Amino acid sequence: MADTSNDNGGGIDQSFTAALRAAEASPDSEPAWDHVEELAEELQRTDDVAKLYRDVLEKTLDEEVRTQLAERAVQFHDEWFGDSPETMTGLLSRIIELDPNAEWAFERLTVMLTGAEQWDELLAVYDRALTATKDADKRRQLLDDAAQVAKDFADEPGRAADYLQRLVELDPDNEQLVTSLERLLEKQDRHRDLIDLWHGRLADLSSTEARATRLRIATYWLEQLGEPDRSLEELRHVLSDS
Repeated sequence: MADTSNDNGGGIDQSFTAALRAAEASPDSEPAWDHVEELAEELQRTDDVAKLYRDVLEKTLDEEVRTQLAERAVQFHDEWFGDSPETMTGLLSRIIELDPNAEWAFERLTVMLTGAEQWDELLAVYDRALTATKDADKRRQLLDDAAQVAKDFADEPGRAADYLQRLVELDPDNEQLVTSLERLLEKQDRHRDLIDLWHGRLADLSSTEARATRLRIATYWLEQLGEPDRSLEELRHVLSDS
């Protein structure tokens, strides 16, 4: 009797190749992906399917199809490559880059990076999200979260102050927020930034508060920055307003 084991092996390999092509050609077909995943498990060729997921996600897809495929890709990678955090975070990062509205991927990625205490990578994720986000409420939340991470975990008070500065621009009437920013700037001797902050708030202050703030600015110009001319300029404003 002839040995057909090689023929059978070649047959299943051909079936797997055909299944890969079918899934690539019909990214919205759940049965196609089910079939290729089953064959990949049988042949121990999960790397090929993982690569196919990543390649297809790079294509131009309908939003619904992209979301469905991205979620499925994460599930597949989690099952077969869950012990490789770099692989998972890399996939989630790319999904967010391709679709900035993929909130589910953003939340999962931030949880993973927080758990791994990868603060620089986490802040980079927030920075990319801020670049892509125009919604004011969402930006407030992102800036607030990023500021807390920078200040409390990453030990980057300067970066925390930068986030708070942008947050104050969105919420200038938040006194608690302004006070937190002032403290951070004072601790870092960022006197010019402090002066810019106080100047930006003058128009919203009462005449008494504005006068006190200008006196404070004049003091900083003289004592902290050694610029008496700028200090005198502020004092002239105080006298003129009085």
